[in-house]
Amino acid sequence: MKGPTIMTLALMMTVVPAWAGPLAPTKPSELVTIVSDGGFTRAPCFDPEAAVGGVLNRDGSTNPLVVPDGQVLVLLGGSWKSIGRVATGRLFHLLLRLARPEGGEVHLISTGGGAVSEAAAAGEVSGSFRLEPGLVLAPGTTLCARIQSLDIIDGVDVSVQGFFTKDK
Repeated sequence: MKGPTIMTLALMMTVVPAWAGPLAPTKPSELVTIVSDGGFTRAPCFDPEAAVGGVLNRDGSTNPLVVPDGQVLVLLGGSWKSIGRVATGRLFHLLLRLARPEGGEVHLISTGGGAVSEAAAAGEVSGSFRLEPGLVLAPGTTLCARIQSLDIIDGVDVSVQGFFTKDK
């Protein structure tokens, strides 16, 4: 056969490209930064997890994070730093957990495997991470964070960037 069949031509004329919406903010002003609550644990996070639940304003103040109904917050990545001193020379990685107040299924995301950081002589450790293609935070869900070594779990300060979009 030398050319497309009649059926192929008919299908080509009826197929419409799909558009799922933006996978990134369309303007820099749409980028949102959320931060941990000063290393303090609050439900539904477990000790020593930090709840990442403050929206960082331009003036440096924070407001509680509220994901509006019908929207989600797509998290793209961020940075973290240990709270207080940790064991020098140990390797740490960040653990992120999505928690719902009523319990149920939770998702644990580890930044290990290339994103492991070694504690400095001063007993501090920090790192950065990317969440590709993005981690979706739905209304009523809390992002909980902690750092972990082989046998040590510790608190962490976290800053995460993302953007709001319509829930599909």
